[in-house]
Amino acid sequence: MNKLHQDSRWIYKVIAFMLFIIIFIVGGVMFSLSILKEESIQTHLKIADFHANTLSDQITQTFKNISFTIDTIGSILATKKDPLLLGDDLENILSDSPYIRSISILNSQKVILYSSNPKNIGIDLKRDDFYPKPMFDKTIMRFSSPKKGKDFSNLQEDGHSNFLPILKMIPVNGENYYIEMSINSDYFINRFAKNLQNDFANLDVIRTDGVLLFSSNKFNLLGQQVEPSNLIQESLSKGKSLGIESIKKRQYLSAYILTDNFPLNVSVQLDYEQTLASWEYKRRNIFLIITFLVSLSVILVGILIYRYKKEKEQEIEFHKREIKIKKRSLSVQIKAKKTAEVANKAKSQFLANMSHEIRTPMNAILGLSELMQETPLDAKQKDFLTKIHGASRMLLGIINDILDFSKIDAGKLELEHRSFELESVVAQLKALFSTQFANKGLLLKCIGASDLPSVVVSDVFRIEQVLTNFLSNALKFTSKGQVILTIELKKKIDDKRAILSFSVSDTGIGMSQEELSKIFFAFSQADSSTTRKFGGTGLGLMICEKIVEAMGGKIQVHSKENEGTTFSFDLEFEVESWEPINHTNEVMAEPEVFELPDLKGIHILLVEDNEINQEVASMMLQRVGIEVSVANNGKEGVEIYLSNPEKFCAILMDLQMPIMSGYEATQIIREHNKEVPIIALTAAAMIEDRKKAMAAGMNEHLSKPIDTNELYEKIAQCCNIKGGKAIQKRESVQTSEVLDFKFLKKNLSSEELIYKLLFKLETQLSRDFGDILELVESKSSEAPMKIHTLKGVSGNLGAKALALACTNIDAKYKAKEEIPPSSLNALESSIEMLKAELKILDLATKNSVNSEEKCSKEELQERVADIEMKLVANKIVDVKTQKIVYENLSDYIDAKTIQHLKEAMDDLEYEKALEILREIIEKINFKSEPK
Repeated sequence: MNKLHQDSRWIYKVIAFMLFIIIFIVGGVMFSLSILKEESIQTHLKIADFHANTLSDQITQTFKNISFTIDTIGSILATKKDPLLLGDDLENILSDSPYIRSISILNSQKVILYSSNPKNIGIDLKRDDFYPKPMFDKTIMRFSSPKKGKDFSNLQEDGHSNFLPILKMIPVNGENYYIEMSINSDYFINRFAKNLQNDFANLDVIRTDGVLLFSSNKFNLLGQQVEPSNLIQESLSKGKSLGIESIKKRQYLSAYILTDNFPLNVSVQLDYEQTLASWEYKRRNIFLIITFLVSLSVILVGILIYRYKKEKEQEIEFHKREIKIKKRSLSVQIKAKKTAEVANKAKSQFLANMSHEIRTPMNAILGLSELMQETPLDAKQKDFLTKIHGASRMLLGIINDILDFSKIDAGKLELEHRSFELESVVAQLKALFSTQFANKGLLLKCIGASDLPSVVVSDVFRIEQVLTNFLSNALKFTSKGQVILTIELKKKIDDKRAILSFSVSDTGIGMSQEELSKIFFAFSQADSSTTRKFGGTGLGLMICEKIVEAMGGKIQVHSKENEGTTFSFDLEFEVESWEPINHTNEVMAEPEVFELPDLKGIHILLVEDNEINQEVASMMLQRVGIEVSVANNGKEGVEIYLSNPEKFCAILMDLQMPIMSGYEATQIIREHNKEVPIIALTAAAMIEDRKKAMAAGMNEHLSKPIDTNELYEKIAQCCNIKGGKAIQKRESVQTSEVLDFKFLKKNLSSEELIYKLLFKLETQLSRDFGDILELVESKSSEAPMKIHTLKGVSGNLGAKALALACTNIDAKYKAKEEIPPSSLNALESSIEMLKAELKILDLATKNSVNSEEKCSKEELQERVADIEMKLVANKIVDVKTQKIVYENLSDYIDAKTIQHLKEAMDDLEYEKALEILREIIEKINFKSEPK
């Protein structure tokens, strides 16, 4: 009972509150309506005032025009001296002024002497009440009361329109004349009433003595005396009045304006009721809405009371239903989660299959291009092959980015924690990027603070991945200046922990704030034109951001357009050693020296179903002395191994193969031998694939495309062989080395070709580059191109000192910096030393033709045919054969043609050389006798 009483009091409070709200709303609405009404009245008074001013100006201007017309008639009368001679002139004036009904000329006694209406002639208009005295002097126009009828001759008749007589005295040749004009009242008032643009507005023109001259209200009688209201009196005294007035029991919003120069009062009146009709409409609607709201409130209160009683009865049932709904929702969520897991598993499987399918042909492309680089190639072929290899590496990077993105998207990004040296990270990045920066003429600075720890624990691979991405972007978007990689100690927490700061700054194109907001979105770049100009998938920075966040940090970006960009992040590390390190260095270029490990004596079983991959892997293994046996599938691999298990030191096992997969083959082999190393060699590169391979009993996992360095290292480790870790190392350039014969012998096929190219270089130093010092010193526009060309020529022929000197000057040109005297001195000394070195080699003798080696016409024909075949096949022709042919051709062809052939051959322009040679064959025909 007490509970019910409390519930009732709660309902009463609700009702009281709702009544208070209704009263508050009604009061507020009434107050707002009164303000809106006053604002509406003031607004319409301003409208009436505006129209009154406008019409007053128009009426004043019209009567000024009439006054001017009267003065014009007076001037004509003064010229012609006889009113009877004005007929044509008056007709012209009437035709131009439709609001003038007639024009009459009166004598000083105000008798009409002449009129455009002949019926008016002789009428006496001498009555002061007809034309009241002017306000100022007698020369000002006088306005009579409006007249009813057609003209003065029939004023007593009921005419179809009214007219207003206007009189003005004009002195002419010592006599006073009066010019009278009859104004058409209807035409006049209709003309000005159009400007009101208001159906409930009225225009009145009242003479200052209260006589109504014009009115737009057809019910007003013209000529009547207007009752002198307060507004009229105020306008006569002040020239203007504005307010509400009652006329014939109706209220109007009125504005009165006293015109300048004429005794006329212009009035604009707006009907009060019609003016406030919209306000009345709103008021009625608002009261209807309030009534509706009050009624609705009463109904709602009744419904509220009714529903409250019902709610208590339904409360238990509602809770039961709610529990059922929650159970059903939970079941739906569990089902949706299972569906999402299945979809995610399908996506992961698709990515794994895609990775496998792409990596298989990529393995052949990368492997064969790497192996082909070790075969004899001409310059164009080597250039093409280098570009193919580089593009393939770029494509592999894109594939890896997509796989990393899929791992992050699936929440499967895993981090490894192991010890590593910070110095090794810097060295690795320097080795990776130094040549690329040097080739672009950029300076790469790697700065590590002296207080850094030497050994830390973290995922070194992921840190290198992030810094590699930053440096790649800096290289891509920087055309001049420098890039700085900095590692600093931000905070030493204790002896076992520290926070390190990593940053990469460049002087490149920079980014705007809008572009910065997009760079960490997947598949997005700062600008759509970026992909077209610089390439890239737009995944790199997004992956870097997720990696750094997974390691407990956050990437910061500071950039300004056309000034550069800085990427940085801070990470906390476990420290193993605080021994100081210092690897501050500046890098321009470091040549690569390739060394293959010696793995002779090892016999490997290669289990691979793809024929191309068999060939690639076999050649990679055989180049380091490894003996290879090949199986085409897992079943064949098991049979070959079990037939002679002592023969094989290790097994390279593909995973996905027909007949029997690598997983099944490994499990069978493990049943017979637990120790033999089995290395998974597969295009399946996902983390799940690696774990599955390890679970199947394999020792290592190598993904395709095959990295030869990693391949040799894994085999050496599994077979317990030392010295197989690296296949290449970097050596510092000896800037004092003038000519590197070791480099030449490694890259060129024969000594004859080496001497031929060096002889050509010696010639070019004197002929093509003889003035290069003067061009650089005089700041000639030709100097940058010549320096760039000489840099390439000297670098390709092992002239290291000259190549380094040209590289430094070329970088200065690209950075638009002055060339210092030290650089000029280095260039001059390197050229002189190279010339001296080449002179010692006596290249002219080594390239001279042995004139004693003559051959018959048939032998010459055979040698020329042999050269033609080699040129068609793009093969190098040995120097000795060339010398013999040149010497013997001199008996049949002119020296100039032979020289052109020799130059084309020396420059490896085989198409041009083939064209010249065929012209020689056709010209000689090998039938004519020697000249």
